[in-house]
Amino acid sequence: MLRAIWRSTVRARRRALCTALLCAVAAGAAQEAAAQPRRPGAQPARPAADETPQVEDGMVQLDFNDVELPVVIDTIARLTGKNFIYDDRVRGRVTIVSPTRITVEQAYAVFESVLQVKGFTVVPGPGGALKVIPLREAKETSIETVVEEGTPPDSDRFVTRLIPLRFIDAQAIADTLKPLVSKDAAMVAYPPTNTVILTDSASNIRRILDIIAEIDVESYKEELAVIKIRHADAATLASQISEIFGAEVADAATATPGVRTTRTRRPGVVQPGVPQEMLTPTERVRLITDERTNSIIVLAARGRLDEIRRVVQKLDVPVSGGGRIHVYYLKHADAEELSQTLNALVSGQAVPASATGVTTGRTGARTSVATTAAATAANNQALRSAITELAEGVTITADPPTNSLVIQASQEGFATISQVIAQLDVERPQVLVEALIMEVDISDGQDLGFSGLVRILDDDKGSFGIGSLTDTAIGPFLGGTNGNGNGDDDATGDDDATGDDDDMADDDDDGGGAADDMQDAAALLLPLLSSLATGTNFGAVANIQAGTTLIQGVLRASASLSGTNILSAPNILTSDNEEAEIKVGANIPIITSRVQSAAGIETADNDLASSVNVERQDIGVTLRVTPQISEGDSVRLEIFQEITDVNAALSGVTGDPEEVGVSLSSRKVENTVVVANHETVVIGGLVSDNYQDNTDKVPWLGDIPILGWLFKTTGKQLRKTNLLVFLTPHIVRTPPDLERETIRKREEFWERSERGLQLTDSERKEAERRREDAAAQGVDLPAEEYAGRNPVRGALLDHGRRYPVERMRAIELQNEDARRRAEEARLAATRHPGYGVLAAVYRSEPSATALLTELVDAGYDGSVETVRSGDALLYEIRLGPFDDLEEAQDAADTIAQSFGLSPSVLVGGVPAREQPDVGGGAER
Repeated sequence: MLRAIWRSTVRARRRALCTALLCAVAAGAAQEAAAQPRRPGAQPARPAADETPQVEDGMVQLDFNDVELPVVIDTIARLTGKNFIYDDRVRGRVTIVSPTRITVEQAYAVFESVLQVKGFTVVPGPGGALKVIPLREAKETSIETVVEEGTPPDSDRFVTRLIPLRFIDAQAIADTLKPLVSKDAAMVAYPPTNTVILTDSASNIRRILDIIAEIDVESYKEELAVIKIRHADAATLASQISEIFGAEVADAATATPGVRTTRTRRPGVVQPGVPQEMLTPTERVRLITDERTNSIIVLAARGRLDEIRRVVQKLDVPVSGGGRIHVYYLKHADAEELSQTLNALVSGQAVPASATGVTTGRTGARTSVATTAAATAANNQALRSAITELAEGVTITADPPTNSLVIQASQEGFATISQVIAQLDVERPQVLVEALIMEVDISDGQDLGFSGLVRILDDDKGSFGIGSLTDTAIGPFLGGTNGNGNGDDDATGDDDATGDDDDMADDDDDGGGAADDMQDAAALLLPLLSSLATGTNFGAVANIQAGTTLIQGVLRASASLSGTNILSAPNILTSDNEEAEIKVGANIPIITSRVQSAAGIETADNDLASSVNVERQDIGVTLRVTPQISEGDSVRLEIFQEITDVNAALSGVTGDPEEVGVSLSSRKVENTVVVANHETVVIGGLVSDNYQDNTDKVPWLGDIPILGWLFKTTGKQLRKTNLLVFLTPHIVRTPPDLERETIRKREEFWERSERGLQLTDSERKEAERRREDAAAQGVDLPAEEYAGRNPVRGALLDHGRRYPVERMRAIELQNEDARRRAEEARLAATRHPGYGVLAAVYRSEPSATALLTELVDAGYDGSVETVRSGDALLYEIRLGPFDDLEEAQDAADTIAQSFGLSPSVLVGGVPAREQPDVGGGAER
């Protein structure tokens, strides 16, 4: 609801008459009151809310006590004759106290201040009226706009003022002064005319104008200068200046009109010669590089332009060392690998450096300072941060033929990268890994049984027979290779076991009966004699023929025992953290498939032609190892070890090797172990027992007691496989270490190569002398047992001589002693935490902190301890801890000489001698 107060002449006359009457009544009352004595402390009566203050000689007295804001508006309207428009949002109670009279203009200014306090202001309205609106809406209405120069009125009425600037940037000053304007005010910059548009109360605009008048001076006037660069690259130098001064950089040849490439200043970069607090956003700098003349065009204020000239003068100097191209020859590292590492470093994200400083606390608190406790890690982190800062424009290329790095960087960048290369290009230690692979394969077999065959021969009708004789049973005796004594391939004199050839079917008419009997006797006797000679098999094959009846029989009793000892000792030398591989074995053919030819294609033996596909397979010993040397000369070994060989024992299971290929067995170990230098560790073992018990018999007949042995055959087979793998690493750090290991391995090889050979007397004496010399130099030669036929036993004896079983008790005692010492050290550390240095004691915490910072910069670890002495607080500077008393005493002496202090050595927090006195009055 809007209310309009309009003054009219009639209403004015009526109110004037009423006022005159009221004044007469009031005068009478005043005379009566004057006749009465005034009470002490009584205040003169205030005018009523609906009374209009009297204007006398252009002066009026405002006096309102907790009245509604519309009442004040009504009063001001009567005093000034202005028309006001307002709505029901205009509310609130105000109090105005004016002990003296003021002019009507001053009263109106007070009224505007009252409106501002309550969050309102007046703006021009239609018909010359004034609207009372909230402040937050004032800047969006038709408020008065002032464009002429001059001091604005000292009132709280909202107006818009255009402030043209001469020297400083409008946007920069608007951003700077924006916190100084009112909450509901608005301040924007118009860059084309470099003008600030400010909507605020007139009084606050007056204050802002006073501030701008002090800032907008000629010293900030931008000037244009062309700086000729004689030695450096203009683009690079402009980029560096932009990083320092936060300048806008553009290329004169490629820059698009109206488009600037802006580089903002990094936080924390201090400009040389300029105090940090003087750097303000108003000091705008524009840079344009001209590659043709190698110049920099600078547009900046006069003061900033002088600073840029000084920086250019210091940077534009001849470079000693040949410019930006550098070659670094590596001594130990690989150029290609190192270039990849460095390129990843310079192109990666920077590691944020942890802020260092001093933090203080209250009584009993500890003040900590970041120190150089981890000097190496801190140095590496500092180098990486420095490289990241210099990464722009740095390229690193490897040159494999010369094993060098070609680095394109500034002198400062090359110096920083060289520090990193020096730490990486170090001689890496090597590791000689000795492997000892021992395998024992034992087979024990036993066969016992009888097989027979009765056959009726007929020349016309063929033959017919019955029995239990098989090729498997008679084969060992017919082949002439398993202890039989026949001189023939066949006990019967022909090529097959059935004996149905003409020779076997000889009849008695030829007079061959006696010969046949002798042949049968020989067939029974010769295998027996052969078995007695070998001691392994007993067997006989009998053939008896009577007419057309042939009786054959095989009696077999055999026992076999075989043992295989395999010793492999591969050695391999490799660098730290480099994988190495050694293979010892052979490459054999393996049948992968067999293809029969199409029907109708036959060979000379009437067999179908066939083709065989063959692949080559590596067998033998493979050792792949990656050593990593850890602290304390322990070696971490990543191991892959595999043994692959032909397994003839599986032929009976897999089939004929000529048909399906040979059978292979594989033993593989892949793991990671940690072992001390020169010590031996077992990385894998395998124990396999295979037992087979077979019985072939005629059903029911083979179960008859005693007689059943004529109808059955039994066989037992036991096979044991034992495998152990030992590894021994030897760290080789220097060329003398490598030479020592070379001599040791040479002597071991020489010793093994001469074992079992027939040497002359002179050669034997020379070998003995060499053996004595090697033993005197500490070379551990193989034992004498290597001369035998069991190399695994010799290797085990060598190992037992090096690690005797008595060592187990000694090792247990060593472990107990180590545990006891560790417990004593733990208790000692609890009772005696170490040594320290009490450098000084201050009564002022800032003084103590300042000295601690100097000590930390000098390379000491330290802290400020707050202690109470009576009613006073003391601040102790403590350095350490130190490992021993001598180190702490040396530090105390150095501090005394360098800083002029009187430090004391602390033992476990307790002074070893009298603490220094607190001097220096209130400070120290």
